[in-house]
Amino acid sequence: MSSRRLLSLISLALVWALPVHADSQAKTSEYVYTSNFGDFTLSGFSVDPNTGDLTELPGSPFPTGVGPEEFAASRDGRFLYVSIGQWSEGGPCGNVLAQATSYVISPETGKLMGWDTKTLPQYCPSDLIVDASGKFVYVALIDFGPPKKVGAIAALNSDYGILSPVKGSPFESPIEVPPGQNPAIGTLALGHGGQVLYASDPNDSAGILIFDRDTTTGALTFRNAYNSNTPLGPIVITPSGRYLIAAPPLGTGIYEYAIGQHGDLTPVPGSPFPSPDNTIVNGIAISPNEEFVAIAEQHGVVIQRVSSTGRLELVPGSPFGGPMPFAVTFDPSGNFVYVPGTAFQIDHETGVLTQVSTFQTGGGAMDITAVKE
Repeated sequence: MSSRRLLSLISLALVWALPVHADSQAKTSEYVYTSNFGDFTLSGFSVDPNTGDLTELPGSPFPTGVGPEEFAASRDGRFLYVSIGQWSEGGPCGNVLAQATSYVISPETGKLMGWDTKTLPQYCPSDLIVDASGKFVYVALIDFGPPKKVGAIAALNSDYGILSPVKGSPFESPIEVPPGQNPAIGTLALGHGGQVLYASDPNDSAGILIFDRDTTTGALTFRNAYNSNTPLGPIVITPSGRYLIAAPPLGTGIYEYAIGQHGDLTPVPGSPFPSPDNTIVNGIAISPNEEFVAIAEQHGVVIQRVSSTGRLELVPGSPFGGPMPFAVTFDPSGNFVYVPGTAFQIDHETGVLTQVSTFQTGGGAMDITAVKE
């Protein structure tokens, strides 16, 4: 074992060590974090499970590199991974290459401790996800070339939060992107038991790129592009793994696909489902019980109910809240919906959102996620 890993494990043991009390063994904590692109920080909040109110954590906001963007937590809630764009004057996303950074989450307090940073091989990260095992992190990037501008996915192994490139990374899409700074890949999602990685293409009617994934090594192999007949931006997969839900960057309905035996996609009858506005869509989240879909769009949060056949049904009153939320998430209980700055309670009978409180994030919050310890 390397001395670095040994020191890391010792440090983690100290961070994770909790006093043992008979009455606290079943206690869990929930936290919400935002990535604040405007002031290079992450904000952290504890969640009141009864009211949904958020209280900022001691030490928050936590410092990051220049331009924190998308982020995701490991399923066990122990690590948070952040893509850093390194934006500065003079380059497409900066004069230095982008980065992926890991943070340790204290299970007792939710406090973040910077852990490891790896330089990414292309500029401009557009999304980051973690696989269910917590062993692999994937970051969508733009390869500006030469000889061609394509989407690329950096695959990183996470060994207790210490990051290292997967052999063969970055893995590229063969589909070229028009000149300019358009993202080559929008968002990422893992499905089919983690054996398939889906990447949205916001520039081409081949709207979903499909990669086969080796769950042992983390390596990706491009399979094909699914022709959705429209560019697509945000994509998510339902907790059951049965459906992929997607939206165009400029919103002309919500697209839904059944995921087949080998990860192939088939449109759900009725897709695309109507949304109240043909407008900018920034993010999608699905409730833990798979009953509701929350869509962050230009005029607020749209809620769609998922029927027993998988069809989406617009909840009356959508959109809820104020304009232009950049991201949306459910809390782990599924009782509350959060966008940067606002907390809502969801009515499980009707799907209607009611604002319960507001909270102050850092500047320019771009992404939001909820973590359960």
